[in-house]
Amino acid sequence: MQINEGIPKPVAYEEFITLTAGDTVTLVDLRYCAFCEALADSVGGEAYLFPNCDEHHRNCIETYENGLFTRGGPRIHSGCNDIGDFRGSWVAESGRYRLLVALVHYFGVEYEVDDRFYVNLNVIPP
Repeated sequence: MQINEGIPKPVAYEEFITLTAGDTVTLVDLRYCAFCEALADSVGGEAYLFPNCDEHHRNCIETYENGLFTRGGPRIHSGCNDIGDFRGSWVAESGRYRLLVALVHYFGVEYEVDDRFYVNLNVIPP
């Protein structure tokens, strides 16, 4: 994750990140590790901010507008691979958000979504 024009930092599952309203958030360098039995024709990423979360970052409004998407990558081989950067960024507004990063595995015309990676954002007024 890159905040404004700062140095990108790795983000862990369920991590809490504090931002200031007006900060720009960009997702970069999505890395995915696959096992042999999970090979897909290609893998892409989708990311969404869910607003209006409670103090435990639950009960958010699940809106899938304004998503960010990777360009997708070729067949993922066993091991870890870079899927690529997300196109676009968000400008943070005050409030609590849950950031969902989902991997989309494509098998020909079929696809499967793995949507288990979340990050929690607290955006404070300037």
